[in-house]
Amino acid sequence: MFKPESDLKTFLTDKTQIWKTYYSLAEILTILKEVVRGEGLFDPNNPSIILCSPELEKALGMKALHVTQIRDQVISHVTKVPEHSFRTQFIELERQRERERQRRHNDLLIGRTPRHPIHPDNMTREMRQQLRH
Repeated sequence: MFKPESDLKTFLTDKTQIWKTYYSLAEILTILKEVVRGEGLFDPNNPSIILCSPELEKALGMKALHVTQIRDQVISHVTKVPEHSFRTQFIELERQRERERQRRHNDLLIGRTPRHPIHPDNMTREMRQQLRH
């Protein structure tokens, strides 16, 4: 989870166009690697030196850094989420999704119109078969 004062989360959201509450360290480093590589943000004479764009400089608080520094720099912007807390939230989300899938399936079995129309691309094979009969 990002510290409240960190600009790195905004940078990642802007670059990926995906808003997330939680990122793993590996995800953050992969996104940064893709940005550095894609935008050519490295010294051509010494590719192990990252030359930050104005946005990346604002996010990391550095104009340039060695690739070995990036991990520690990212870690300074985040706090570790207790594994139990994250796992509990994930499990509850999965339970909610499963209850919703089951409710939709039951609605189709008894011939009730789904409360929320389901796009055909999102239907299971069983759902499509029930609609045909």
